[in-house]
Amino acid sequence: MAKDALLGELAGCGSAETLLAAILNHYPDIRAPVRVEDIARRVGITQVRDLAEEDFTSSLLVDAAGRTGIVGCATGLSPQRRRVAIAHQLGHFLLRTRAMTGIVPCAT
Repeated sequence: MAKDALLGELAGCGSAETLLAAILNHYPDIRAPVRVEDIARRVGITQVRDLAEEDFTSSLLVDAAGRTGIVGCATGLSPQRRRVAIAHQLGHFLLRTRAMTGIVPCAT
């Protein structure tokens, strides 16, 4: 039920700012460091994997229906950089899932 409520709030978001506002509304007591993987899993990211890739820092693989995804992070990232990479891909997943499927690599 809580997952459905969060997904319902996030569904109407069209920017990073509105996503953040919805997440903060759903998790009013959130503190740093944010457990980004937990939030990602609650909205459809089924796995976060380490990838031995040199060409990009992180990637997102989305199912054909746009409902679930897998985030890949380059091995060797610091815990802080890994959280940023996961959050970055989570933003792609939440804002653009309906418009894309397949692998989305990011160099940042």
